[in-house]
Amino acid sequence: MLSIGEEEHKGNELTREAFGLLKQLPLNFVGNVEGRDLYNGSVDVIVCDGFIGNVALKISEGLVETSPHC
Repeated sequence: MLSIGEEEHKGNELTREAFGLLKQLPLNFVGNVEGRDLYNGSVDVIVCDGFIGNVALKISEGLVETSPHC
């Protein structure tokens, strides 16, 4: 789950509550990940709320548009 730190207690109330719920599911939940993990291949799926997801998407689009290698 995308958060401001890898520690379980990091993030806002929604993130901390979701962490506890995801931890209980029969999934390979690795815990919180940070922005650097969006592209390094350390996880297959990253969960976040819609606002944070949209911010991450817009930043990603901006990086691609400004990259001199595109």
